[in-house]
Amino acid sequence: LENLFSVYEPNSEISRLNHAGYVDAPSPDLVRLLSEARSISEATAGAFDVTVQPLFLAYQRHGGAEPPAAEIVQTRGLVDQRKLRISPAKLAFERQGMAVTLNGIAQGYMSDRVSELLRRHGFDRTLVNLGEIRANGAGPDGRGWPLSIAQPDNSGGMLEQLRLTNRAVATSAASGHRFSPQGSLHHLIAPGSGRPSNNYQSLSVLAPTATLADGLSTGLSSIRPDALASIVADFTAVEVIAKTTSGVLLRI
Repeated sequence: LENLFSVYEPNSEISRLNHAGYVDAPSPDLVRLLSEARSISEATAGAFDVTVQPLFLAYQRHGGAEPPAAEIVQTRGLVDQRKLRISPAKLAFERQGMAVTLNGIAQGYMSDRVSELLRRHGFDRTLVNLGEIRANGAGPDGRGWPLSIAQPDNSGGMLEQLRLTNRAVATSAASGHRFSPQGSLHHLIAPGSGRPSNNYQSLSVLAPTATLADGLSTGLSSIRPDALASIVADFTAVEVIAKTTSGVLLRI
């Protein structure tokens, strides 16, 4: 899966798609993941969009400085997951210069796939963490797997304590990646504005699958706090725990 999804592996399937603009006969896992990503994008009105990679690269090129406004506007024209054609026979961009990153959803998908593999082999009580967490069963003591969400300030404190049973959790935070060590510009770039979103210090999603939790935690980070509840209400068994930039703790 790493060799399919990683933008850092030059021969991965996603790297070949980004380089050539198409991939013939893509792997079933890549088709499945891109299809799930599209559903999450549609449910979040485009706040989650795997074609945000050109914007990420623009910020990367400028290091700790924001790209010029004209460059952001131009690059935003390459970001639209609806312009990625997805089929078992072929993946293809409709615009030259488009590119995909799966960094906001692939870790959850890999946790799900390993969890499914273990379940098929008879392991019905497992906790899998490949960047995001998927729990099967109710843990060793039957009360759910004990987990904590860390404070986003990296102080070592705990924001929330959980017990997971047949659920997943994923967290997105600005502190996960910054374009320079001292800078404020981070990786949670809102597709609509082309700029890093500063709505939350961290946002965690509990969901039936780690794929959904991962994609939603990325996308919802670009949604205003007062609009979260209406989006979450459209999903079954999804909860959000978020700390806003002003320090307010939200539980939806």
